[in-house]
Parts: sequence; C-alpha cells; structure tokens
Amino acid sequence: MRTFRRIEYEVQANWKLIVLNYSECQHCPVIHPELARLSPYRSGQNDLAEGPILGGFMTITQGGSLTASGKACGAMIVGLPPEDHSRVYYYAIFPNMLLSLHPTPTTYFFIFFLPFS
Repeated sequence: MRTFRRIEYEVQANWKLIVLNYSECQHCPVIHPELARLSPYRSGQNDLAEGPILGGFMTITQGGSLTASGKACGAMIVGLPPEDHSRVYYYAIFPNMLLSLHPTPTTYFFIFFLPFS
C-alpha cells in the first residue's frame, strides 16, 4: 500500500466529538450534501457496537463511489462479496484511529489524531 496524500490539520475539539462526528451522518445532508447524494445518510448499520472497535457500513448509490467525482477510480477488489460492492465501512478503533474501507483498492483512509495539549 502506498500513501497518496497526507493531510494534517488541527481540530480544536475533544477527541470524543471527532469520533462522534465520524460515526454518524445525521449532519451529512447539511454539512456534506455531496456525500449525502452518494451515500444515503440513514443507510448506516452497525456491526460492531461494543468494545475498542465500533462501526459498520453505509450504502453507496448504485454505480457511485465516494470520490470527488462520484465515480470509481479503480476496479472492485477481487473476491469482494457482491453485497459489499455498494458499501463503505467506517470503524473507530480506540483510542485514536478512524478507518474507512471502500470497495475499490484506491480508497482507504486511515485517520489518526493526537492530543496537542
């Protein structure tokens, strides 16, 4: 795996608010309307709800991808079950990692946050 881009920024918030913002999408229609068009904000399903790893999947609009263009930028991962072709998985891995798994090999996101005070 290769790093395509690294972005660093400071968020003046408690880490719990960062995890909450990542873990729900009720705010998406207003704050992230492009995302809400590609992934219905009420489609979330949790498969891990207790312990150090929390999260689950949301659906992606048929034929869509969570890229700037809304189009996939690579082929589906070989061997991926058909139901996962239209899902993106979001996991909060405590204490400081957020992981997004998309059905194409070109879109994985690892988000680490560190305290600054």
